[in-house]
Amino acid sequence: MNLTLKPFFCYIILILFGCDNFNNDKAPDNLIEPNKMANILVDMELLRSIKSTNASDEYKENALGDLYLYKKYKVDSLQIVESKKHYSKYPKKYLVIYKSVENRLKFMKDSLNQIMDSKIDKIE
Repeated sequence: MNLTLKPFFCYIILILFGCDNFNNDKAPDNLIEPNKMANILVDMELLRSIKSTNASDEYKENALGDLYLYKKYKVDSLQIVESKKHYSKYPKKYLVIYKSVENRLKFMKDSLNQIMDSKIDKIE
């Protein structure tokens, strides 16, 4: 075989077998539905924000850890990871979920700002 064709065939084989598309489009049995996934992602973001305000508070770390989410939504870490992996294969579905998360977080932020503004007005 010609030495210049050998790398070419190696690349072709690598491309053909390197792609992870062997009928893997099937949804996992324990797929989290989109609305529930959005709720989980909102709570994950809120918990991450709470934890970042005071990382030295051990009570917060224990009370607001991943176990809280697992108990609240009756899921486990593998189920969350598999669901994220599945939705990441379908960007349009994942975008809908993340838009919902973004809208809900923005609504919460605006509500809190409105409450703070009304309290400041009362002080003045």
